[in-house]
Amino acid sequence: MSPAERRDDRGSAMIEYVVVVGAVVAPLVYLIVLLADVQAAAFASTSAAREAGRVAVAEQSTGDGAPEPAGQAAADLVLQDFGIEHGTTQVLCTGCDAPEGQVTAITTVEVPLPGLARLGVTGPSVVTLTAEHTEPLDLHRELP
Repeated sequence: MSPAERRDDRGSAMIEYVVVVGAVVAPLVYLIVLLADVQAAAFASTSAAREAGRVAVAEQSTGDGAPEPAGQAAADLVLQDFGIEHGTTQVLCTGCDAPEGQVTAITTVEVPLPGLARLGVTGPSVVTLTAEHTEPLDLHRELP
């Protein structure tokens, strides 16, 4: 092989490295960050539903007020702690006047997926996660 032919290969490894990093590693890092956001939102929605149910049951058991607003306030606080901006909670008290009532909390969280349109991905740019938690009321509470 002549020295002129060897010079043609110089610098090609650097070009290959840049192409591989740009085409493979950068989207992979984006995907990891995106999945981490979705997982954090899933944990936040589950935690918010659980805490809303617990607070609503405690509020109903003590007889201090309506369980729904207290449960929603607790869920909003949990979602705020996780940094979730697009979340709603619905607290339903079924059988609150009966000995075997229960409180159900349903939390819905939306996770935006930024940059998908730029990558040419069509479809929804939001992932919606829903968590539901049902908590039984205290059997030995004082009924109204």
